[in-house]
Amino acid sequence: MKKIVFIFTLNIHFFIFSQTVFYQDIWKGGVCFSGFSAGITSNTTINGQFETFIEPNSTIKKVFLIYNTHNSPDSNISIILDNINIQLSAETVFFEKHLESQFTDFYFVKNNIVDITSIYQNVFTHTIQIPDQSFLNCDYEPNCFYGNFGILILYENDLLDELCFTLVFNNQNLNQEITNYSVPLNTVDTLSDIGFSLNTDIIASSIFNDGSVVYVEGQNLGLIGGADLTNSIFDHGTRGHFYYQNSTLYGLDDDTPDNLMGNSDALAQISGYILASNSLNWSLKWQVPSVPQNVYTSFNIAYSTPCQPQNVSITPDTTICPNAPFQLSASGGIAYEWLPEVGLSCYDCPNPVFSGDSSRLYTVRIWGSDSCSVVRPVMIHVRKQPKTTFYNQTTTLCGEAQALINWQTAGNNSYSLNDGVFQSTGVFIQVAAGNQLLTVRDAFGCRFDTVVAIDSYLVVNAGLLVSPTSGVAPLEIQIANQSTNFTDWSWRVNNAFQSKVNPTFQAVTGGNYEIELIAWQNDSTCADTAVQNVFISETGFYIFGSSLVVGSSISQNAFFVYTNGKPMIDISMYDAQGRLLKTNTKIQLTEGANAIWNSSEMAAIASEMIFYKINWNTAGDSGELEGKAVVLR
Repeated sequence: MKKIVFIFTLNIHFFIFSQTVFYQDIWKGGVCFSGFSAGITSNTTINGQFETFIEPNSTIKKVFLIYNTHNSPDSNISIILDNINIQLSAETVFFEKHLESQFTDFYFVKNNIVDITSIYQNVFTHTIQIPDQSFLNCDYEPNCFYGNFGILILYENDLLDELCFTLVFNNQNLNQEITNYSVPLNTVDTLSDIGFSLNTDIIASSIFNDGSVVYVEGQNLGLIGGADLTNSIFDHGTRGHFYYQNSTLYGLDDDTPDNLMGNSDALAQISGYILASNSLNWSLKWQVPSVPQNVYTSFNIAYSTPCQPQNVSITPDTTICPNAPFQLSASGGIAYEWLPEVGLSCYDCPNPVFSGDSSRLYTVRIWGSDSCSVVRPVMIHVRKQPKTTFYNQTTTLCGEAQALINWQTAGNNSYSLNDGVFQSTGVFIQVAAGNQLLTVRDAFGCRFDTVVAIDSYLVVNAGLLVSPTSGVAPLEIQIANQSTNFTDWSWRVNNAFQSKVNPTFQAVTGGNYEIELIAWQNDSTCADTAVQNVFISETGFYIFGSSLVVGSSISQNAFFVYTNGKPMIDISMYDAQGRLLKTNTKIQLTEGANAIWNSSEMAAIASEMIFYKINWNTAGDSGELEGKAVVLR
């Protein structure tokens, strides 16, 4: 009997597109999108209404609140939706800012989304109140505010057909005339309606040349601009309000489910434009290149597909401490792709490990087959260091622990110094000088370390009196400690410590001697130092700058002149009767010892007493010296 082996090859396509597919799912039921905008009006409270539709007897699957922030608001705000306060954050999900422009001004717009499923009220007409935002601090930015509020509702109903829905967020700069988009889709049933809805803002009416032309697969759908019927101001932008169920697209507000868009109608049924059954390409172009600032927030795509629902699960949104490894998880598929890849141990596995010090949104595409997939988002919030509300530190006397640290932060935090016991306040006393490790631990258990440098000061003032400060060897040098505010001291000559019992030393050879006196109070590491240099010459002469020091004896071995400069000299030697013994002219000396006559020349000198005459010149200064010395035998 022959064994028959069947080999199945699964072709998984990993799509890397520029657009952020935030959510994609397949289920029985429907989807609805509607919203309201206050445009750029942020200095007064705005009230509005908008309508949604959910098939009766349906169950809410998900409700998302989508909004923008413009520039960088420094505070959170709360909107009121159907009498419920919803607090919004400037740092919710999408942390990337996208550049937009308005004539000569430049702005940044950031997209945000919040899951409000648990607080959503299923009503037909919704009321919204957007507060006065003039209190927001924009620093040097021209304007900052929260705006463009949209509600996306996913509902389940077993009596309805299956649909596939894809939510796409803009992640491109908006300061360009044409913006192109492309996303992968599950296999599309082109015989049924395909709903395509734009969520835009601050696109004024086309009569002001401020609209945008919409293209799908290269075909012109129309020029959009102006406010929806739910809005009363011309520049509040347009959204494609709709619901989709049973393979059919329905319009809400003033949006119509036909194959064109125009003015405030930002909804189209695009089945007639589809070129490929598993992708969609579209673009938006400014009506007039010189009139920009059209904000594109998100895009809704609803359609029927032969793909079946997938039973998948992923790690829920979570909060972690900075740089703490965190295991992400996805299941229910045959292949996976996490985006973005940054910060993950792998991107094409079901269980990557995240590690980082900043919050990040990930999406994971989960394939149920080689052509069917769903997308789920997961948000990793990384705790930030608590905001400092007050900080102060003092200095300390060197060698003493007298400094104070006072660190106050917002929130219920605890504090530790140098990994000691945590305490409820950030006040630490009797702190020593040097680098100190200061730690704040938040209520979540995350710790944040800061190195604090405590400076110290000295009261010791080292003083040193040396006598003499120059001479000819051998010579006794005496020192006197003239320091103040000290408790102990030491001294050394050329780095060799000396006795304090008799603070003198014998300079038996010529050379430079560095004398240091180190004085301190209580701690030898907290010292002040005084330094005096002494130059001792061998027997002979010493020229120092513009002065000349003569020794009282001359070695028979050689005749040296010592100098710390570079003078030119003429020198003559005479006997006691005044007869010239030796002479030498125009001798260029160097620093240190200079041999004028060697030992054999000096050995020929019979006189026990000699007389000398030196004329020297250096740097425009000159001098003459006459004297006598004994010749040592």
